[in-house]
Amino acid sequence: MYVSLWSRFANKPFALPSLFLLLAITLLAVLGRWLAPFDPTLVHENAVLLPPFWMESGQTSFVLGTDDLGRDMLSRLIHGARLTMGSASIAVLAAGLVGWLLGSIAAFLPNWVVVLPNRFMDTLLALPSLLLAVLMAVAFGTSIFTGIAAVALALAPHFYRVTYQSIKNESSREYVAAARLDGADGFSIYFQTLMPNIAVPLIVQLTLAFSAAILDIAALGFLGLAATGAIPEWGNLLSSAHDFIQIAPWTVALPGLAILLTVLCVNIVGGALRASLDPKGVQR
Repeated sequence: MYVSLWSRFANKPFALPSLFLLLAITLLAVLGRWLAPFDPTLVHENAVLLPPFWMESGQTSFVLGTDDLGRDMLSRLIHGARLTMGSASIAVLAAGLVGWLLGSIAAFLPNWVVVLPNRFMDTLLALPSLLLAVLMAVAFGTSIFTGIAAVALALAPHFYRVTYQSIKNESSREYVAAARLDGADGFSIYFQTLMPNIAVPLIVQLTLAFSAAILDIAALGFLGLAATGAIPEWGNLLSSAHDFIQIAPWTVALPGLAILLTVLCVNIVGGALRASLDPKGVQR
């Protein structure tokens, strides 16, 4: 089974290069504290706005140049990977847990009980997750933790809807009725019968939510609603450097490229994974 899944995944266009690049970015995020050549907040007064080493007046000691305060761009990008991807991962896991729990509970309640909760979730789903995150961040205050909480709360309705709808669809299948006739209790039916069959849409939603969370966390940092000050989060790096886009374009291009590559890799890997897990897509 796993060999077949890997074979289908590997045959998707750009799936393997994107996976390896995403793993490399993740490794940088995890080991960034030891791999970064400098402290991300260390100021080099004699190396302000140095370009990358391949440009004129660049220095090999600062591979990707420095910012307006003389801080090493490579070190800040590596530490920013840990903050941006780590924050996005926490937000997605929290959103997935909350949405899964609420959706699972709602799926087993009578329809008349969950009419209002479902309409409320549908209303939230009609709004962009970034807009919800911005509103929540403004309401709760400015910090990296409130940014994570805001993104998690904005993404939770998506997991709720996927869980609720998947359980409703699967509960009407014959194999669930057969499990009930065999005397299985509610917990056994849920964890042993339903969960393996609703895992695929949940995994699909995780990949969709992770790329959205990276963009939302970076956007909140850019707007000054999450990471602020000297915190080297990718969105905050863009915000602090946009005034220098003409005289030092690398200070804007590098964090923007990091966000673009990471989201692109997540989307390609997620799309390949969804296609590999979809039996109908495999048959086609």
